[in-house]
Amino acid sequence: MDREVLEGSVNLKVGEYIFECDRKELASNSPYFHAMFSGNFAEKSQSEIQLNDIDFTCLATILLASKGEGIDWSVSEDDLISTLATAHMLQFDAVEEQIIHYITHSWLSVENCLKVMQITDKLSLTKLHRKAKLLAVNNVNLVIKSRSFLEQPLKEVLEYLSEESLNIDNEKIICEGVINWISADYNARFVYVKDLLTVIRFSQLSSKIIYEYLLMSILKKIPYAKSLLQCIAFKLSPNCDQAVWTQNFGENFRKAAIEHLSLPSRKGSLVPCIVGGILNKNQCADVKMKPFDEKSLLYDNFLFYWIEDGARPVIPLNSVMPSNLEGARIVRKDMHLYLVGGEYKIGSGIWNNEIRSYNIGSETWKKVTVLPKPRRHQGTCIIDDELFIIGGMSKYRVQVDLVDIYNLQTDMWSQCPALPSNCNSSVPWCVHKKNIFLFCADYTVHCLPPPRAVWVSLKKKMNFLTTAAVSDGRFIYLIGSIPSREKLFMYRLDPDSPDEDIICVGQLTSRGCTSACVVSNVIYCFTKSETTVNQSPASNELGGDYLFMETYNIITSRFTNPHTIKLDKLTFFPSVGCFSIPHIS
Repeated sequence: MDREVLEGSVNLKVGEYIFECDRKELASNSPYFHAMFSGNFAEKSQSEIQLNDIDFTCLATILLASKGEGIDWSVSEDDLISTLATAHMLQFDAVEEQIIHYITHSWLSVENCLKVMQITDKLSLTKLHRKAKLLAVNNVNLVIKSRSFLEQPLKEVLEYLSEESLNIDNEKIICEGVINWISADYNARFVYVKDLLTVIRFSQLSSKIIYEYLLMSILKKIPYAKSLLQCIAFKLSPNCDQAVWTQNFGENFRKAAIEHLSLPSRKGSLVPCIVGGILNKNQCADVKMKPFDEKSLLYDNFLFYWIEDGARPVIPLNSVMPSNLEGARIVRKDMHLYLVGGEYKIGSGIWNNEIRSYNIGSETWKKVTVLPKPRRHQGTCIIDDELFIIGGMSKYRVQVDLVDIYNLQTDMWSQCPALPSNCNSSVPWCVHKKNIFLFCADYTVHCLPPPRAVWVSLKKKMNFLTTAAVSDGRFIYLIGSIPSREKLFMYRLDPDSPDEDIICVGQLTSRGCTSACVVSNVIYCFTKSETTVNQSPASNELGGDYLFMETYNIITSRFTNPHTIKLDKLTFFPSVGCFSIPHIS
């Protein structure tokens, strides 16, 4: 850039107000002004520049903030959003980040996330819009009870409740949202019931549930809603007689019912993720030449999201989980991650005795509590508000047979019965319908149902060693190997049918240490191995470690060919954390 262009000052005129600014400061703080002063623009040599559609108080705040002076956070939400929009438009990136950080950490909540989402969408404030939407689609049960939701106009309510990325356990939540919104101003809103019913995915509800809604006075008073719901409920009945259905309901209602029932389930916004590390650029690239204690610090750890057939580092973990912290576990509940336990280099005697939580929305870590005793390589899961720590290792490599429970709401610790005597401390496990299942090395299966008083043995015949287990809510899917064969297989277990055998659903292409998670009826299997697919260790010409990701579609009963990542500058720890996580692209 020509030095003469940056010399001296320039006046920025907003309406009747004039701000005298240093050209060099403007150019260094804003790519917008940098381009203006360096490009072939008329303003390049002007002593006064007119800025249109800018609020002078917003500009004043931005100019002061760019010089290091504080922002007045006591202004209204609308004024702060306006200042953010101005900073975004004029490309004062540092000020924009400062405001987004404050909004995210201080007042973005389920109460105002819809409003923020709508405003930021109109203003093209992509970063904050993504954060607000992430909060809105992952807290539907809370948002539909908020004052902000109840005050939304019809258009915005329809857009929100029809959103494909809503993460909900049951479509009943959407029904409740519709009823809540109508009830907030019944006389003015009951006329919109026909539009509102279009957002409900009735194919995901049972006829019994729909008949229960028909008993509600608010719907019984609306003839159209009553007739349509009766028509849909009858069609969904297990013993629906097509002739009777045709005779009892008019053509218009039958067409409407079929149209409503054709809507598929929501895709949600969850993606699979695993823990891994990226080779630190400041370190030697030849990892194998480093001794263990140095090698372990070569990687910067992240939570990797599996998006569009690739692993992308999203959440940095180095501040709480450097790569020499071994045996830690990460689990998710709603919009929070929990990091539990681990030892800094096994044998050092230096332990992570804390449980720390990460807020996915505000992107911040905080200490939650302290473990009753040091723990690593334990099973970790969350059921409702209780965090379970299953087995693992403690000081002096002593195996722990305890099951500790930490209540996230009361901050109280308690214990379950000890692990069954035939289960080792690192036994594979999974949660299914709020029951904890263990899959032991002697081919036995044990279950700990509420109220967590006693372990129950299942009479299931297994002839394989389980390495990973996941539940889709109906069945448990097991990944394991038969001792006489090196290959991995996937099996399906129905705990609710004691007499039904465990079914083998197919063979995985890869082999090795495996972790898995379920997202939208697809099981994602992550396998870290020292061989490439279809190669034996002896024939592995490329050498090194690989991460394989292959999927099994529960609906179509099909496996996919594995996606392979050579771990030359990457490493992954599937056993540390492998679960679904909310993501807005």
